[in-house]
Amino acid sequence: MTTKAENRIIILGALIIAVFTNTNLILNFIRPNNNIITGSWEFSLYELIFQVLILFMMCALIGISNMRYYIKHGSFGLGRPSMGSLYNLIIFTASYFIGSFLQRELFDNAPDVEFYFSAYLFRFLISVSIIGFLLKILTIYRSQREKELENERLKSEFYKATLTNLKAQINPHFLFNSLTNLSALINETPDKAQSYLSHLSKVFRYSLSKESDQLVSLQSELTLLESSIQLYKLRLGEGLEVAINTKDVIGKQLLHMSLQPLMENAIKHNLASPEKPLKVEVVQEGDTLLFKNNLQDTPFKQPSTGIGLANLNERYKLLTKKEIELTKTDRHFIVTLPLIQSV
Repeated sequence: MTTKAENRIIILGALIIAVFTNTNLILNFIRPNNNIITGSWEFSLYELIFQVLILFMMCALIGISNMRYYIKHGSFGLGRPSMGSLYNLIIFTASYFIGSFLQRELFDNAPDVEFYFSAYLFRFLISVSIIGFLLKILTIYRSQREKELENERLKSEFYKATLTNLKAQINPHFLFNSLTNLSALINETPDKAQSYLSHLSKVFRYSLSKESDQLVSLQSELTLLESSIQLYKLRLGEGLEVAINTKDVIGKQLLHMSLQPLMENAIKHNLASPEKPLKVEVVQEGDTLLFKNNLQDTPFKQPSTGIGLANLNERYKLLTKKEIELTKTDRHFIVTLPLIQSV
């Protein structure tokens, strides 16, 4: 179906074409002594308006019908045998004969009949050529626009599929680590294992409730982090110290499940004991959130899958065109997350 903008352009173009092809008659009517047209044919205002309207209606009909034919069939009905070309021929012939004969009957003002019909035909042919050129421009623009929209749609679908795939990697990764921790607690302290399982269900409930969201509020992610901290403290006790310092969380967003992998990495790759506690700080600095932990070599290093930070960075790039920043000093490891202002 033609768009409103296309219809407006065709109608406006048809009006301009109708006026343009009658320019000499309009000028002759305005300044009759210039003899712009030969002979003694003197147009009245009503006859001039009638001729302009006939040309306008023909151009508008051909323009709109051909645009619709192009949209439906992918080609014009101009210049080759088809139903479209038949429609054009009918519109052109009907407009020409109805216009020329009706104008002659109504006004009976043509001193040279042969010249009258020839001039009428010439104007119609010129008008059809110009409206055909206008239609070509419109279809080129429409095709380009459709390609751009299709590219945007494909890009959006690609990003959506990629983000879904990346996000799907988080929960299994977290679940694997959590079950490993739970297994250890069952063997060591069964009472704590039950409490651990209760907190774990809260974390997964949050995860599932926000499953379709890519960006969530900073406050909700901090709430999730608090629940996760309770899980780790059940196992580590005083071996884990966490300090959260946020000043302005209202209107701030970040990626769903973005703090959880950072906490996992910190605990996984560092020693955490009552004698040498793992100290984690979450600090808001302007439009960024810093996740900082001290570095403490553990004698039992676990192999890294590389999913956590790579996943998080890839999701940030796809969604926000920004990247996380990693800083490692002799004593600390810092991850800087961009905060997104909610609309």
